[in-house]
Amino acid sequence: MLKYDNLVEKLDEQVESILPRQVIDLSRDDYGGFVSDGIAAPTSVSTVPTLGHAYLLEGGKYYQSEEILTRILSGATFGRKIRRESGCFDLITTNFDSSPDTGFLVKAIAPVVRAARKAATYGDKGAEQIAETLR
Repeated sequence: MLKYDNLVEKLDEQVESILPRQVIDLSRDDYGGFVSDGIAAPTSVSTVPTLGHAYLLEGGKYYQSEEILTRILSGATFGRKIRRESGCFDLITTNFDSSPDTGFLVKAIAPVVRAARKAATYGDKGAEQIAETLR
């Protein structure tokens, strides 16, 4: 049987592996993106939901962390910057202006937005920012 504490611990570990990949140098064009194979690709935005869950889940190392909030907001900013005029994202290896890949991103982000909206009703201002930024 899965235990909440074990799952939160695994989420914390995943966040630890994500943070070094995010571009945090404000002077770079790919600020907020997540680098894989040397490129901050459009689909790297799919990393943001993991950070969102880490911010929102009570008991985790990153629960209501200002650093994680900043990382989420910068990742969302990068996503808006590289999104196509159509509103779609690219899967850089094969699909450009891809509505299916955009759908996968939306499917991953939607539960975070819902949870953030709920947390915002309890006064979590960071969650309110997450919900507004990712919507």
